[in-house]
Amino acid sequence: KRCRGILGKLAALWWSGADKKVTNGLSGEALVAVIGDGTKEGQVITLDYRLVLPHHDGPGAQPPKKTDWFVNRICAIEKALNKQDLFLSGCRASMDTFYATKEIRDTLNLFEIKMVSNLHPTRNRITGVFWEKISRPVTLPAGLFCWLWYRINEDRLKKMDGKTGVFYLRQEVQTNSFGKVVLIAQNNNGDIRFLFGSDTNM
Repeated sequence: KRCRGILGKLAALWWSGADKKVTNGLSGEALVAVIGDGTKEGQVITLDYRLVLPHHDGPGAQPPKKTDWFVNRICAIEKALNKQDLFLSGCRASMDTFYATKEIRDTLNLFEIKMVSNLHPTRNRITGVFWEKISRPVTLPAGLFCWLWYRINEDRLKKMDGKTGVFYLRQEVQTNSFGKVVLIAQNNNGDIRFLFGSDTNM
């Protein structure tokens, strides 16, 4: 196969979420289980890992898409657990925005797994009330809705139990991709993040 890349045709140009730019190197994916809250008191266990191959222009099948790989691994893990009379039901899957798709959601719903992720600022649209003085719901791109909702309601932030310097807002909204979700704004010592969860009790 004629792959685009160097270092044994494994290194190529990839989008780096950490660097927020295209970079040259190896790309890998990991599926991990977090027991506890991800701190030193908990555990992080690697369930699966793959080195992503660059797309090629020669004969043969292209490497699986990221979403296909994720779905296949979740199904394989559920099958392995079932042999021990265990199930993924009740777990939460926390993922990067890239994986937050309808296909992934539908697969997780099959196994009764709740999804937690960032909302894509332009791909996702939110319908909801972002200000109590305007009771009529509005529909806006997720990025704009979140910004307005947070700025208008910043004085209503609540302290997160057991977390120093962490405050949050939560509200149920409708999204074009995932239906009803709970939208969460988290301010961690000045670092503001917006998340959504399919578990409306989160």
